[in-house]
Order: sequence, then structure tokens, then C-alpha cells
Amino acid sequence: MALLEVRDLHSGYGDLPVVRGVSFDVDAGGIATVVGPNGAGKTTLLKTVTGLVRVWSGTVTFDGQDLGDIPAHARPELGLVMVPEGRKLFPFMTVEENLQMGGYAKSARPHLSASLDEVYELFPVLLERRKQLGGSLSGGEQQMCAIGRAVMAKPKLLILDEPSLGLAPIIVERILSLVRQLADKGMTVMLVEQNVHDALDMADRGYVLEQGEVVMTGTGQELLARDDLQAAYLGI
Repeated sequence: MALLEVRDLHSGYGDLPVVRGVSFDVDAGGIATVVGPNGAGKTTLLKTVTGLVRVWSGTVTFDGQDLGDIPAHARPELGLVMVPEGRKLFPFMTVEENLQMGGYAKSARPHLSASLDEVYELFPVLLERRKQLGGSLSGGEQQMCAIGRAVMAKPKLLILDEPSLGLAPIIVERILSLVRQLADKGMTVMLVEQNVHDALDMADRGYVLEQGEVVMTGTGQELLARDDLQAAYLGI
């Protein structure tokens, strides 16, 4: 069953179209991955789904509800939560304060203590660093903190925008492994990622975006087996 349904979505900036007629589903309990080259419109697509960019036409339906009139700040209350590209921590707040900000939504507040325990179990390094300022963490630790902050919001759908960006390969492997762990615990995940092979390898459903349009779709393994994708993105 689809938790998120996007149909014939168009959006952009000013008069510039970026997302052009995109349709896709994210099934409850699975991982959906969107891959594509720089400038394909991946981040704009996520911003449109989360309400940060206006829908020109088409529909975004989440958990059976049309999001057309729901502002961006209200969508986390519904369970739609995004970890933005670049992490966007509060650098002069401690790790624990950053995490607590994730539990600010009314629906998440009653679970604040239990959610904090859950995040520290997932990311033990954050427990060790809980009194450190967010801005003093390494890149990988900041990404863990940003994901942990999103988990604090009790999301029905966790959207991750380029979580491996700028991180060392060994840290990328750790971050993607943690994403898989969250999905195994029952969390629905939508992942936008330039690390094409690893992102599709863990995906139940994959979408390839080029110039604002979906040009390939299938299971992650089906897409990885396609010669045209291997030639375009994996150098094979």
C-alpha cells in the first residue's frame, strides 16, 4: 500500500520548470530511492513534496490525505519528515538539544524520553557526544545527529536528501547501514542519493530522474541490472 502518492507533479522556481510531470509511489514499510545526475531536480522534488516549493500542478497525497493546502511547517505533524541536504544542525546547541528539537511536534512530545533512548541506541556516538555543540561534530556525526533529530519526530515517512554527501566511504557505508536498520524496524524511507549502486542495492523501489522527469523505474535490483543504467551511472 502506498504511503506517499505523487501524480503528474510539476514545480520549479519563478518561471523556470524543474520537476516535469513526475509520478511515483512510496510503499509503506519500504525504501524508495531516487537517483540521477546533478541538476536532475531531485532536491526540488523533495522540497515540493514537503511543501517548501509550490506545486504548479499535479497532486501529492500522503497517508490518504491531499497535501495541497497543508503548509510545510504542518507536514511533520502528519508524519512527513525530511533530513535536508547539508544536515542543517543548530551549531551552537548541544547534540541533545538538537535531538530534542526534533521532538517538538505535538504528536512527538509525549514520546520524547523514549525517542531519545531509541536514538542513542541507534547512534551510540551521539550519547557520548550529547553535551558537545552540534557544530563541533565531524561530518559523519553531524549526519547521524540530523537523522536522529528526524527520528525524534516519530515520522511515518523519513525523507533523506543526499545523506552521504561529503562523507568518507567508510562513513557512507555506516550511514546507509543505519538507514537500512530504520527500515527493518518498520520505518518507511525515501532516499535521494548520488551513490547510485549502494542506494539502489537497498531499495525496494527505484526511480531515475533526469531533467526533471522519471526516465526509469523498477525494483532496485531490476534497475541495477539494466545496461543503460550501468553505462550512464556506474561506468560499466
